[in-house]
Amino acid sequence: LLLSTSLLAEINEEINRTFDLSSDGSITLSNINGNVEITACNCSSVDVKAEIIASSQEARDKIEVIIENNGDRINIETKHKKRNNNWNKNNYAKVMYRLSVPNQVALDDIDLVNGNLTISEVTGKLSADLVNGNIESDGLTSNTHVETVNGDIDVKFQNLNNAETIKLESVNGTVEVT
Repeated sequence: LLLSTSLLAEINEEINRTFDLSSDGSITLSNINGNVEITACNCSSVDVKAEIIASSQEARDKIEVIIENNGDRINIETKHKKRNNNWNKNNYAKVMYRLSVPNQVALDDIDLVNGNLTISEVTGKLSADLVNGNIESDGLTSNTHVETVNGDIDVKFQNLNNAETIKLESVNGTVEVT
């Protein structure tokens, strides 16, 4: 019996950035392949931690994390460079985000593919679109628009005093509201 093993060294890299942002500021985030956790704090800044996990340096080099501060708006985006023909299931890269944000910040445009979204105690506006991922949120009090494909929606509202519109849609997933 002949066995062949190939040890691949996984690449892990962390990016940490902090930005001042008023409680009425907003955040956009776009990510493919990776979970996102957003937690509220009693603060006036945003801490962004992006953990890049890749199967190889070649896979790592195909990921770009872009974080821009435009005054009252922070834009976060994961860009994947074009893959070559030898990309396979053993050659992967993903970015996991952890954000600490002012509790009333607006999460204006959170777009995820192949990742879950967890939001804790953020009371500002929420707009999120997920494909192949679940969303779980608590503490909501404002306008909320969430759409998922192949994912569940589980949102908890603290109160509805500031919520003029609530729109929750899921294709091939469950919706739970409390």
